[in-house]
This record gives sequence, C-alpha cells and structure tokens, in this order.
Amino acid sequence: MDRPVDLAARRGRRHRRGPFACRAGALAVPALVVALALVAIAVITGLQERVADSYRAQTEIGRAVAALNHLQGGPFRAPYEAGGSPEAAKAEMLADVATIESVLRGLEAADPPAALRLVRSPLQANFEDSWAILEITSSEAFTQEVQPSLPPLLVSAGSRQQSASRLFREAGEDYEARGVRAHRQATVGSAAVILALVGALGLLYRRARRAHSRALEQEARAREQEARAREQEAHALASEQELRELMANLPCAVYRRTVGGQGQVRFVSERIERLTGHPAEEFLTGARDFADLIIPELREPVIQEVGKDEDDSAFAARYPIRHASGETRWVLEEGRVVRDADGEVVQLDGTLSDITVMKGLEEERERIEAELRLSQRLESIGQLASGIAHEINTPVQFVGDSLSFVTGAWEDIAEYVGELEELCLAERTPDTPERVRDAAERVDLEYLRERVPAALERANGGLGRVSTIVGAMRQFGAPQGSEHTPADLNEAIRSTLVVAQNEYKYCAELQTDLQDLPPVVCNVGELNQVFLNLVVNAAHAIADAHPEGRGTISVRTRHDEREATIEIADTGGGIPPEIRDRIFDPFFTTKEVGKGTGQGLAISRTIVVDQHHGTLAVDSEPGHGTTFTIRLPLTSVEDDAAPVAVGVA
Repeated sequence: MDRPVDLAARRGRRHRRGPFACRAGALAVPALVVALALVAIAVITGLQERVADSYRAQTEIGRAVAALNHLQGGPFRAPYEAGGSPEAAKAEMLADVATIESVLRGLEAADPPAALRLVRSPLQANFEDSWAILEITSSEAFTQEVQPSLPPLLVSAGSRQQSASRLFREAGEDYEARGVRAHRQATVGSAAVILALVGALGLLYRRARRAHSRALEQEARAREQEARAREQEAHALASEQELRELMANLPCAVYRRTVGGQGQVRFVSERIERLTGHPAEEFLTGARDFADLIIPELREPVIQEVGKDEDDSAFAARYPIRHASGETRWVLEEGRVVRDADGEVVQLDGTLSDITVMKGLEEERERIEAELRLSQRLESIGQLASGIAHEINTPVQFVGDSLSFVTGAWEDIAEYVGELEELCLAERTPDTPERVRDAAERVDLEYLRERVPAALERANGGLGRVSTIVGAMRQFGAPQGSEHTPADLNEAIRSTLVVAQNEYKYCAELQTDLQDLPPVVCNVGELNQVFLNLVVNAAHAIADAHPEGRGTISVRTRHDEREATIEIADTGGGIPPEIRDRIFDPFFTTKEVGKGTGQGLAISRTIVVDQHHGTLAVDSEPGHGTTFTIRLPLTSVEDDAAPVAVGVA
C-alpha cells in the first residue's frame, strides 16, 4: 500500500509545479523558433538594406559624375544652345553643383569611402575653373580675340575633372565592393538562419512528436487507470455484495456502535432481526436500544461487563434477552473495544449469537454429568457397602455383647436390690448385715461394679464408631447442589478416609499430614468423590503390586496465598508411560472387567479442572508408586470473574 501512495504523492508534487514548468517547457521551442525567425528577418533585412544602400550609393555617384560632366561642358554649351545665355549657363552650372553637393551630403552621412571624402577639393577647383571659363567665353572679348588665359583654365578644369571622376570611380568601386560583401553576407546569413530555422523546426517537430507520444502514453495510462478504476469499482461492488451475503449468512449479528452519550449504533447486520424479532432499522435510527431487551435484573451487570475499560480490549458475555415474541433467548456477545489516541474507549465492534439451543444442551449436559457423578458416587458407595457393613458390624457386636452383659448384670442387681429392699423393710436383727453380705456375694456385686461401667463404655465407643461411619456416609452420599461454598477440606478428607477404610486397611498403612487450611470455596460433595476415587485407586494399586505385603497411602495438604494443594500418593506399581496420557480419558481402565468402569479419573478431572478451575496432575514412576496432586484456588474463580447471568434461566 505504501508504493502507490508514494507515486501519487510524487505525481502530486509534479502536478503542483507542473502548470508553469510544463507550460514553459512546451513554449520554449516555439519561442525559440519565433525568435530565430525575427532575428533572421532582421539580419536579412539589414543585409538587404546594406546591399540596397550600396546600389543607391553607386547610382548617386553616377548622378554626381553625370552632373560633373554636365558642369564641365556648361561653359561651352551656353553660347550654342537655343536661347542660351551666360546666365542660363551659370544657372545650370549652379544646378549641377547643387546636385553634386546633394549627392555628397547624402553619401557622407553614412560611412563614405575615403575617396569620397577627398573629392570635394578637385570638384571645387573644377567648378572654379569652369566658372572662369564661362566668364571668358561669355565675354565680348572672347569673340574678337583669343584669350591667353583660357588654355590653362581648360587644362586645369580637365585635370580637376579627371581627378574628381577618378575619385568618384574609386568611391563607386568601394560601394560596389560593399554591396558584394553585403550580398554575400546576406546569402550566408540567410542560409545560416534557414539552417537554424530548419533545426529549430526539427527540434519543434521532435518535441511535438515527443509531446504527442507523451499525450498518447498519458491517454493510454488514463485509459488504463480508468479501466483499473472500473475494475476496482467492480471488485469493490463484488466485495460489498460478498460482504452483504456473508453478513446475511453468518449465524450471528455483527454490529458497531459508539461509546459515550447515547451510544449510537453505526452498523448492524440484518441478522439482528432473527435474533431479537426487531428490524435493524430500529437500532440504527435509535428507535430501539438493545439494552432494553436484556432481562431487567441482569441489565446493569451486562452493561458494565460489555466494553468495560480494561487492559484487555476483548470482551465476552452471555445473558438472556426478551424476544419480540415474548420468549426468552440466550445470546453470546463477543467483541473488542476501539480506543482513540488517548487510550479512551470510543467504539465497540462485536457480534451477537443466539446460543439458546447451546444453552439448553449445556444444561442438559450438566444434568447428565450431575446424574453420572451421582451414579458414580452411588456406585462407589455400593462397592463400599460390604466394607462399610463390616465396619459397622464390629462396633455393633461390641454394643450387643455389652448390652447382653449389662442385661444379665441388671437381673442380678435387681435381685440384690429386691433382697436389700426386704431387709430394709423388716426389723433389723443381728443377722441382717450377714444377710446383706450373702446377697452381695450371691450376685458377685464386686465383679458387676467393675465390669458394668466398662461394658457401658465399650457400648458407647461402639455407638460412637457407628455414628462416625454413618456421619461420614451421610456427608459423602448426601445430594449436593451446584453452589460453591466455603468448606473445610481436611474434614472432607477425614470423612472420605473413614468411608474408604475397609478398602485400604488390609493392604496399606495410612499416613496423613493435614496442615491447617483456610476455608476453600468449592463444592465439597464433588471433591469428596474425587478424594474417594484417588484413595480407592491407590488401595487397588497397592493390592495389585503387593499381594502378600502392605504398602503406604500418604495424604498431605498444604496451601499458599492463592491455592490449596492436596497430594494422595501410594507405593503401588506405578503407571506405565505409554498409557499415562490416557488415564483421564472416559471409559479407559486397566482393571479387570467388572472391577472398574473407567469413569473415576475422568469425572475427577472434570470436577477439579472444569468446575473448580484447578489442576489435577499425576507423577508416576513404574515400580515405585504414583502421586496425584490437586491444586484448587482458595476463592472461587466464578466469584472473582463475576460472569454475567450465571445460573439465570
């Protein structure tokens, strides 16, 4: 689950910086292409302007040369042209000079060649010579005689014209060279710009292809994610349907409710209607509280037990509720508490199961087990009956013999008393004392005085023994309820030993070490059965291991702060290791047919472990004997745990 979250977070970070970063990346190449195009246009335009400037400069130089040539011939054309006059010639010459001056100023404004900067001097000299020639040729003297100053002026004007023409030609060549260079640069620059544009367009194309590919990939991923989302949605719907079917098919009602305040039910499955007879909507809307269905006398204990704030977050309780039909049903509530960050219980998640049938089966099983235990106790009493009869017969014989003796003695005493009465009523004579002594000797009064008290004491002892045996039998065989009450285990052990005396007195010596025990909360009648089973088994084990001798049965008790311990050990033959794990199985026995049912140890374990929450352990060494150790809690586990609704029908 962590990886997709990280990817989503990473995608989220990319998307958070994406609107500007992605837009800048998408616009970078088109902007570069536009910039290159603008630069190319500017460069090519500049180079073309330079070429055009070169051509214009050459044209202007040609116009200046033409004006110079026109200026040079002006003094000679004026007299011969129609309507010519010196003033018109001068005006044309000034116009030519103005044209040349205009050309020079225009060319000098933009980086003129060196030759162009030198042309003014010969032009000025040529203009002056041409003006002087015009003055000479326009004078009246020129027509009458030859002017000696004219030839030098002509030579000078021609020389100056040639110098100016040469300089103009050099300037024109320079402008032509500039034009060629500009044209070449324009060609190269255009090619470079075209190449750059082609590269930029190629880059733009590649970027567009990549962007298109990414768009296709993103579209494919989007379709894949959409398909996955649809698949997950379908899976979620299927899971929800399965969950609903599971909730409907579960044999228990599932719920979730908050704790505190009114304790709102946030979820409860439809099974609650079969359990209580009320629809789930009533519990969800708060129209009905489940606690109101609990039997009133158990409502508060149940509420306190369910979801109580303990270290263990699990809880379980069994209690009866009132169904909508009016019948009583037993439910088992199990669940766990949910805590917040502070450890406070805020929510309960649990289940409610109908255990009415199971409760009835448990009660039936308990009844059968009780009957089985009673049957086993009566069977034990039946098996001990002959021994108990013998134990009772001996003191009864003592009592009978003593009573017979006392009866005979009473007849003699009655005869003696009668004679004394006659003597007392008659007149006293000298032989009266003698007659009294004769009567005492005749009934052997001295013997009776000695033996009658002994006979009465012997009869009283026999009756005490019979009373002890009968009391032990009454305590052992009396029906016991299921309540656990404080009891003296040492007294219970003594009674059991009295009842079982005839089983062990002929084959074993009894050793007891019964330390003082505090009252143990238990069902003492059930524990008497356990003690009897273990003592009888010990006697049988010794009898089997020592047919001609005697062994020892040791019974010890002790306790600590939490539990009482009872040990019953024998010096019999021990239990073979291969059957030691089976001795507590029902109907398992190693005795001959008719001597054992295999129920004694099984019932003993049920009584100790299941009913009293204690332990029953065995330690045996073949050839040396066996020790059974019973450990019982001093206080009832049921009282400590305070289970809900125990014993409520």
